[in-house]
Amino acid sequence: MGEQPDLDLFGLDALGIHNGYWNNVMESLFHEGYITGIVIVPRLGGVPGIKLGALKITQKGIEYLQDNSKMAKAKEFLKTMKETMPGL
Repeated sequence: MGEQPDLDLFGLDALGIHNGYWNNVMESLFHEGYITGIVIVPRLGGVPGIKLGALKITQKGIEYLQDNSKMAKAKEFLKTMKETMPGL
């Protein structure tokens, strides 16, 4: 089993983002199946609250990160190719 994430690293201050935006991101990650371990708390007339529990990344989340990393490497490779081969 993997390590438990340091929840302080996911807080508003650590990320430097607004509470509403953080809630939307966490809710989207949860609903898209990238993470588990959060509870969405409905609020009347406002942005739902998020409670973090035993936060875990899912297999889908891991695959996204791996694919995203591969895309970043491919982008760097193509950028280097363009710089070294004029006319591409």
